[in-house]
Amino acid sequence: MVKIGSIEDHRYAQAFADYLQTLGIAVEQQVGQEGVEFFLASDEHLQRAQQELLQFIEAPNSPRYRQASWEISGDADSSSNAKRLAGLYSSNSFQRAFAATGLVNKVVIGLCTLVFFMTAQGESFAGRPPFFFFSSTTQMTDLTQVWRWMAPAFVHFGWIHFLFNMSAWWIFGTIVERMHSSARLLWLLVLCGITANTAQFFWSGYNFGGLSGVVYGVVGYLWFYGRFHPDSGIRLPTGLYVFMIITLALGFTNLFPFANQAHLAGFVMGCVLGVWFAVRDKAQERQS
Repeated sequence: MVKIGSIEDHRYAQAFADYLQTLGIAVEQQVGQEGVEFFLASDEHLQRAQQELLQFIEAPNSPRYRQASWEISGDADSSSNAKRLAGLYSSNSFQRAFAATGLVNKVVIGLCTLVFFMTAQGESFAGRPPFFFFSSTTQMTDLTQVWRWMAPAFVHFGWIHFLFNMSAWWIFGTIVERMHSSARLLWLLVLCGITANTAQFFWSGYNFGGLSGVVYGVVGYLWFYGRFHPDSGIRLPTGLYVFMIITLALGFTNLFPFANQAHLAGFVMGCVLGVWFAVRDKAQERQS
């Protein structure tokens, strides 16, 4: 057995062990006088592991290590998975999950839910007008109605539309809010929302709604942020991106009554923001 080094905090130690596992380096942990000590079966990966340990000690809260723990949790043995599933379906699991959800995520879900019932699931002709986009380009300059730039994102038509968008927003929005910040997710919400709504208005008029343009924006952001900042730890399955692109393309075949221009515009804006924030964050990390 070859010793790599040690970490005093047990939680950080597990995060480091998880990260090494994603690199294909298996380690054994032992509690010693200096905290948790790490050992290799041979010295084959010793130099790489020691370098990774030094980097971890410098920035133990880096998103790449949290991401590694999430990935490893999905590959654990069946008994561990059974225990997690048991906890997931326990009586208070929803409360725990909701408590762990970020503020921006909660507020958006709350607003969408409120509007969903205020507009009778999007079917009320009397309830929908306050949440429509501007009715003309001239109205866009009316500062007393600035909420209309974002309002259509909170309107949904029917339970399937509502539940799909809320689920997708919760999943992808949570990744951004946990790994980056609530402020970052708020920027994505506003910029992707306004871009998606404006594009759809110029294509089809003001009678549309849904958060999916923003959801596509968040997916685009995660995709391009991960590509331009690979050390960030943001890595979603390639199949997920392929699925989103396919559904985006299918919308333009008229097989589904989607707000396709909103989806495309939100996605493109998200990709642009992903590149911009990735480059900016990398520059800030180098300076620090």
